[in-house]
Amino acid sequence: MKGSQRIVPRILVPTDFSTASERAFFCALALAVARQARLTMLHTGREGRDAIPWNQFPGIRETLTQWQRLPADAPRTAVAETVCHVTRTHSLMLPKRGPDLMAEGA
Repeated sequence: MKGSQRIVPRILVPTDFSTASERAFFCALALAVARQARLTMLHTGREGRDAIPWNQFPGIRETLTQWQRLPADAPRTAVAETVCHVTRTHSLMLPKRGPDLMAEGA
């Protein structure tokens, strides 16, 4: 590593909003919090880009509040600032360095 740069782990969670995907999400979120990782949730269901039902999936802030990792009144920015960085997407353009871990439900 150069200087004080730290490589931030990257975790990829494909989701089709199934129960198995939800379990994988909770495991991946716990790992992301523990490692202060970048968590990417990749939609893999049949829904079109504009119809992705993200609101049917567990909320990240709500989950972190239940886990007592964030106060209930924490601002929206608190997740990225204090716990982990989360991205939700419907397509994946991998950078030169792809994910370090992929969490899938079974």
